[in-house]
Amino acid sequence: MSSLVKQFRETRSKYGTLYALARLRNFLISALKLRLHSRRVSFHNRRIGEAENRTRRDRIVVVGNGPSLNKLPLHLLAGQDVFVSNNFHLMFPRIAWRPRFMAVSDAYVLIESHSKIVEHAKCYERIYVPAMHASNVDSYKLYEKLDNSYFYNVMPHPKVPDLAYIPINKTVTNFMLGIAARLGYREVLFIGVDLSYPSVNHYDQSKRIIKSQRDDVDHFSPEYFNKGKHFHAPEVDEMRNQIRLTIERLNGIRFRNIGIGGRLDFIERASFRSALEIDEETEIRLLREHLLYRLPQLMPDADHDRLAGEIIKCLLEYRKSPHVPQQPPLGISLYPVEEESAKMPGDLIAADALGFDIQANKP
Repeated sequence: MSSLVKQFRETRSKYGTLYALARLRNFLISALKLRLHSRRVSFHNRRIGEAENRTRRDRIVVVGNGPSLNKLPLHLLAGQDVFVSNNFHLMFPRIAWRPRFMAVSDAYVLIESHSKIVEHAKCYERIYVPAMHASNVDSYKLYEKLDNSYFYNVMPHPKVPDLAYIPINKTVTNFMLGIAARLGYREVLFIGVDLSYPSVNHYDQSKRIIKSQRDDVDHFSPEYFNKGKHFHAPEVDEMRNQIRLTIERLNGIRFRNIGIGGRLDFIERASFRSALEIDEETEIRLLREHLLYRLPQLMPDADHDRLAGEIIKCLLEYRKSPHVPQQPPLGISLYPVEEESAKMPGDLIAADALGFDIQANKP
């Protein structure tokens, strides 16, 4: 009870009495609803199972949704255990592989992205969701019909038998880390957890709930929270602190940040390729698979198999003789990864492919 009172006072000081009272009311209603249908949730979980074969390896890649994802060679994640969240399905046209796990913990994403999450549900082995959100969102009713949904209690009260408690603590990243620990992973690699929100100065920071008025610049896609969608104003410093506290509590797990930039700077950094143990042969194979997925979307009339081969040949020749410019295939431009993407006029085919961003030239 003391923690509830403390949280009420903190919320009131930040966002006012009316919002704090509404939040408290929603929490109490949510706690009652969770008790009422806890047996059904537990039965559903036992039927579905927390995961198939638990971990296939000791390592999992936890993916944030920051803009830095657009600069990473995501095609190299094929075959890895990858854990994504929320609106990651917006990345699907750009990647040939699909993640193993997905989590949703935000009240507005649970509601406003429901149809898209259900549409792409079969892409994942498991979708992890709160049994009942503290904002009085009955996420069990929303997602119980999926044959791969699995539910956790995200509220400290009430304690529910047979329903594991995993707190959200300001960010879905903490929810994902708690699940990864339960599944037995011994190493967590982070990408895209930028903890940076450029748009924060464009809205009223005294409000907790924001209705977007423009394309999203805080995430990897402008459609993520585009005009008309709702989101919670990010409490960035608190998010960062809560991730740090969660990591400190999870003993026996190695954490490394293999992304680019960002404020997740309190854990070990490592290079993307070395952490994933990607050799050149594997990289070429994965790049070819990716090109054969991406090229038909951007260049439908091309001979895709031949074009993929020409692109890879050009990249490999340049690596052997970097001072002798190689001519890329017609309709394709290659940019060293050091160049800013804002200067590139075409559509991105692959980021950081053997040291180059590959683009399809616009007509």
